[in-house]
Amino acid sequence: MNIVTWVLLDATPAPKPIDKSRVEPGWIALVLLVVLGGAVALLWFSLRKQLGRIDVGRHLRERAGPPPPVGGGTNSPAAGGASPPPPGSPPPTPPRDT
Repeated sequence: MNIVTWVLLDATPAPKPIDKSRVEPGWIALVLLVVLGGAVALLWFSLRKQLGRIDVGRHLRERAGPPPPVGGGTNSPAAGGASPPPPGSPPPTPPRDT
């Protein structure tokens, strides 16, 4: 070994023996536990708030399109009118005069 290692080992005091009957977690561990518990509680309440804002039926309503006409309107299939185009389809083009 080199001289620096010998000097450091010689200058370092020997550690005190640990009495296993007196080992306690201490205040730092308690404070950390309380802080972590508070952070988990805040995240939980925030998640509940965000999940409560979700409208599950909106996606289904958007995919279904507008509701069919009720009664005997001029566009109802029972009155001989054309059925409405499916949602998401391009608008109909007018016929060309040739």
